[in-house]
Amino acid sequence: MTLKNSQIISITLLLLASLSSPAIAQEWPMSGANPQRTSWVSQGTEGNLKELWVKPFIPYIRQKTQLIGANGHIYVSTQDGLYAINANTGDVAWVFGTTSPLGNSPTYSNGVLYVGDTDRSLYAINANTGQLIWRNTSAQGAIETNPLVVNNLVIFGSRDGNIYALDLQGDLQWTKSTAAPVLFSPAYDDSTNTVYTSSMDGYAYAINANTGDEVWKSLLPGEGTHSWWPVVYQDPYLNHTWVLFTKTNDYEAVNTPELGASYGGLRDLENDWLFSSNNTSGETPGTPPAVIASESSWSKGHKVSDITVNSHGRTITSYFETYPQRRNLIFLDASTGAEKSFDINNNGKPDYAPMLWAWTHEGTQYPPVIDGNTGTLYFRTTMLSSGAIPSAMLVGWKTGGKYVSFPISGMSGNSSDWPSDEPVAVSMGGNMFYWNLCCDRFLGAANNAIANTAYPGNTPGRQWRYNSGYIPFHSPSSRTNTLPGGDYHTNPLFPQNSYFEEFIKFMTAPHTNTYERWHVEHGDNVAPIPYQGRLYVVRGNSLIAFDPAGAGSTAPVLSKVPRPSSKQPPTSPSANQLVNQLNQQVAKIIAAGHLKPFRTYSGLLDARLTLYDQKYFQDLWSNPAETIIILARALPYLSETLRHQTIDYIKAEYQNYNPLEIYHVGFSSGKPRHNYPMPPDLAATLFPANPQSVGSYRGLLSNPVQNIYAAYIYAKIGVDYPSSGIISPSQILSQINTSWLTPPANVSLADYPNARNAYLAANIGYAELKKLAGQSLAPAEQSRLDSLIEQTGNMKADAFPSGQAYYTTLINAWNFMYLNPEMATALLQNATYKNNIAQVISRYQEMSPYWHIPLNTEVQGENGLMPYQQTHAMFQAKALLQQASQSELWHYLDSPYVETGDLYYIDNLVATIASSDTIAPPEEIAPPDLDANGAVNIFDINTLINNFLSFGFSAYRIIINSLSL
Repeated sequence: MTLKNSQIISITLLLLASLSSPAIAQEWPMSGANPQRTSWVSQGTEGNLKELWVKPFIPYIRQKTQLIGANGHIYVSTQDGLYAINANTGDVAWVFGTTSPLGNSPTYSNGVLYVGDTDRSLYAINANTGQLIWRNTSAQGAIETNPLVVNNLVIFGSRDGNIYALDLQGDLQWTKSTAAPVLFSPAYDDSTNTVYTSSMDGYAYAINANTGDEVWKSLLPGEGTHSWWPVVYQDPYLNHTWVLFTKTNDYEAVNTPELGASYGGLRDLENDWLFSSNNTSGETPGTPPAVIASESSWSKGHKVSDITVNSHGRTITSYFETYPQRRNLIFLDASTGAEKSFDINNNGKPDYAPMLWAWTHEGTQYPPVIDGNTGTLYFRTTMLSSGAIPSAMLVGWKTGGKYVSFPISGMSGNSSDWPSDEPVAVSMGGNMFYWNLCCDRFLGAANNAIANTAYPGNTPGRQWRYNSGYIPFHSPSSRTNTLPGGDYHTNPLFPQNSYFEEFIKFMTAPHTNTYERWHVEHGDNVAPIPYQGRLYVVRGNSLIAFDPAGAGSTAPVLSKVPRPSSKQPPTSPSANQLVNQLNQQVAKIIAAGHLKPFRTYSGLLDARLTLYDQKYFQDLWSNPAETIIILARALPYLSETLRHQTIDYIKAEYQNYNPLEIYHVGFSSGKPRHNYPMPPDLAATLFPANPQSVGSYRGLLSNPVQNIYAAYIYAKIGVDYPSSGIISPSQILSQINTSWLTPPANVSLADYPNARNAYLAANIGYAELKKLAGQSLAPAEQSRLDSLIEQTGNMKADAFPSGQAYYTTLINAWNFMYLNPEMATALLQNATYKNNIAQVISRYQEMSPYWHIPLNTEVQGENGLMPYQQTHAMFQAKALLQQASQSELWHYLDSPYVETGDLYYIDNLVATIASSDTIAPPEEIAPPDLDANGAVNIFDINTLINNFLSFGFSAYRIIINSLSL
């Protein structure tokens, strides 16, 4: 569906204008610089650049959004739309406002910018004026990819799991479906007219650009791909074309007893493998770096090291031979999709590219850079020990060779040697490398044309650290307003060793009236761009221009970029769309049978939760209570047949995994919700195979008190649907352990609002269950319930346990976890509570503009992915406590994150449906082709029986109801 400007002819005029305009300097028109996404352009800027000007932005700029330099402007995607900034002066040329945040950078092509937002829209915008040319709303999910513009097509992926191609008039040409969100921006090989991308279903895809037909797909290691892009590598050394993918970490960053005391994620595993037991600083996991003349043609004369030899420990090659599942850079044959391995040490065993983990503790590693002058591949890897956290600087690699080169050396100052757990993003212009180290810390450049013969020291005249000054700096104790006009911003630059300020910046939560507005400094990190003889980067939510003639610490801070005065209208769902989507999602669960939990990772938050609070927090939908509660909420909106099937499904789940007895259903039985290959060393040790009983692990909620609410919901199903055969409320009431209802006296629930909510849910569930059984609360029970309601109504936006800075990652979720309609009703009866809660919700929305994107990368505290609970809890708060309209909730509703059984999406979908007074009747769902043979027949029954064998006697009724379809 396309909304077109009345002057469609403007596209033609723009094309003609571009043909007659004079040539301009090398552009950076898209993320990764070009359709191959090599992050290299032919022109760069050498020397000790200094700040020329600083342009603060009020709307938030995503950490993964790369600046675009073209047409004399720097184009900046924000939460409020697209901004064009004059590349010379820093003035705002125009703004294109959007109701929803933009998902990624725009792509510039022939006078037009193409960009997507999180409200399912792809826009074509006049790059000179900012006027809308057309808007396409074919996508049914947020667009978080940077569009590819090739062959008169605009190609992009969506969180709805589809890849779309539009023509230059905005009309849909083809759609390619995958089974999960598409978060990697597509790359292109013009020699074969092939588009390459990947999906969160675990596969890489090659697609014919003209037709959308699948050329091949290949399963990748890791947990999908976030934020970045594949790289099309035309390898001059092996004379072959590869497609390169980096992966998402699938190892938990936690010192956990299950894997021994030394285990702390990939960083520690690799550190212990490569270096001596005392991790002496300065060790190289290879031969001592040296200049080797025979390697100089590709190494540019830099020192190199042989990675097949290591006197300090085991080698990089032997590491990947032993643990191939831990490989981080995947070479796929561009023609066939077959993965390429190497025999680097000539022992007959498959080896892989020597990219060790060099990113924060979760997320997807930054893509490699291809030097367009030589064709050499550059990426980060651990090549120097430095105690517990090794150095992971940039290396060059001749494909398949045993040497890596060292084009960059460490520099004095904080994070001098690129610690392996700090994100660093690298780009190239001509012979120049440019890098940006996380948390606004470290910006620099190096000249690849001058040999780095002094490594690990610095060869004079070839490398610079761009921190000649700061604009301006105040100590954390003063935190006064530093920018014109009254808004607080993070400081764009820091003194060289202001570690305390940086620690405050990426570890603590932003609070009202402090210098921080956002809670997002430590996830993704994107490279600077060279453009028209300058370098441009975003730091502290400010656009900064660096120039050889810049004034440095006295450079002007320009006026703030305001929020737009007008915005594009939001999209809206069709009458049947929401209900039909709900029925489809629930039907997939019923067809699949019992499902395994879905384990996710965030980063160092995982360690704190595992060791101190909730061990299974990141095992999504492992608690059987969530399945019961969420599917029960969906029942009124399901078709009659599906409703009966779902009741039987709930009954089977309750009987097999009683939430009053089981906290975690285990991983041994059930169908996976995703296709990710499980690392074998984790599958055998870290994942609980069997159901875990209540009280079986550490933490404040070792007894799942919130599950009492699930028992009430189960009893209510029996009352609402008498033919279900569910036992009576009195029988369920007799099973309640009433000792769970009283919060511990030695813990402040104000510091743990998630636990406070769990106890409130338990007490409300207990009260409602008593009502169903014809009983009422005792005075002491009512007093306890009233106290919990009061504590919740007086919630604070910044409540955290003392001394646990990593918990601030959960700031948006904790106050609203375990929320249910009965809790909302109780809280909204008090006007004071209602007003306070509204302020908290508003604060959180301002703090995290991308909260509605599940597992987004806007995160703090040495983490890479925000827990999904953030999106679910905030959405439920807007629906139940803020009572947002259906149109507003649709604005925030995302797509399923996993192929089958995304319960948080289903819950948010139900809340969106319930917010309308007019609900369309559901369509009957066609019976599923369970054995995937292309026909629905009696053979599907055998598949259904096998799916439900673990359900016991309740399976019979589910099968019979399925036959009625």
